[in-house]
Amino acid sequence: MSHALVLNNGEQIAFGNGEQHEYDQLSNIFNQILKIQKKLSFKQGYLEAASSFFENFGGILTYLILSLSFFGEKYDHLSGAEKSAIISLNSFFIMYLIHSLTNIIAFADEYAKYLSHKTRIKKLSDYLAKQVQIPDSNSMNESLESKVVLSVRNLTISTPQKRILISNLSFNVTKGRHCYITGSNGSGKTSFARTLSSLWLPSSGSISINTNISPRPTSMFLPQKPFLASGSLLDIVTYPFWHSSLNNSQQESAYTLLNFIKTRVNFTSLESYFNDPKREYSSSQYSQLSLGEIQKLSFLRILFWKPLIAVLDESTSSMDRDSAIRLYSLVDMFNITMISISHQDDLKPFHAQFIDLDNYANP
Repeated sequence: MSHALVLNNGEQIAFGNGEQHEYDQLSNIFNQILKIQKKLSFKQGYLEAASSFFENFGGILTYLILSLSFFGEKYDHLSGAEKSAIISLNSFFIMYLIHSLTNIIAFADEYAKYLSHKTRIKKLSDYLAKQVQIPDSNSMNESLESKVVLSVRNLTISTPQKRILISNLSFNVTKGRHCYITGSNGSGKTSFARTLSSLWLPSSGSISINTNISPRPTSMFLPQKPFLASGSLLDIVTYPFWHSSLNNSQQESAYTLLNFIKTRVNFTSLESYFNDPKREYSSSQYSQLSLGEIQKLSFLRILFWKPLIAVLDESTSSMDRDSAIRLYSLVDMFNITMISISHQDDLKPFHAQFIDLDNYANP
């Protein structure tokens, strides 16, 4: 089930830089399955060995008894015809013995197959144990002017099928001056977000984020339908890290944020999650929430990590107007520069810069 969730939510996980988080979780599940499979295989092997032994023990024992009796001069008094009859009878038992030994050999063959499977699983386990180096999403960063947090220069974005969506886009975003990006359907809004997060490479041009302006995380992305991984509400706040893996100060900050946020944004429908923030939930349980509730919970990540830039791709599209405005106000208050991809007019007052991607469509 977890594997299917990762497959179905790969892009959302990538937007949240959750590759390592999901890798660790799937590795843990795989290791648990591997342990269970090992126990099952050993027990099954013992069972088959015992079954094979007792199945064939009777025939082997009978042959031994008869052979000892025949060669111990017990039948010397019998006539040739009688001895022939006994030999024929013994032949039957010999054939039965051969059949029994064949079964034992077949079992040995099955055990060899088991060892082969074990070796392959061990190789797979060793491969998964290797730490996968996740590419730095900001590998294209360059040193910029101190107040410029994002610089886009002559950017052209194409689909994997080489269809140009955006052509020759250039703009700067300065710290605290939020940017509002809009455009018609198919104009490349989400494609721009993918390129900004390095999920796609630009056909030409560059995107540069100023990493020298702040020690905080450089950028975070919230798609329209975020992925909520299995875990507690605290794990959602600290994603893509487990809450328990953080230092004491960070863990306390997560609690403080939850107490702060619930007094400023309407989380009434999610009250049970806030009342017991350590309670564990599966991804399937989180998926039963409404999209608006999922979007609200995902905003907690932005407010906890306080990145330099937050790219919000229709991240409040299913929320009520009041919650969307309150969350945007908090992001602004936390001094996070927003790049909003949206059609919601209520959010425009938060922004100082506006870009219509229709103006950069392929001519």
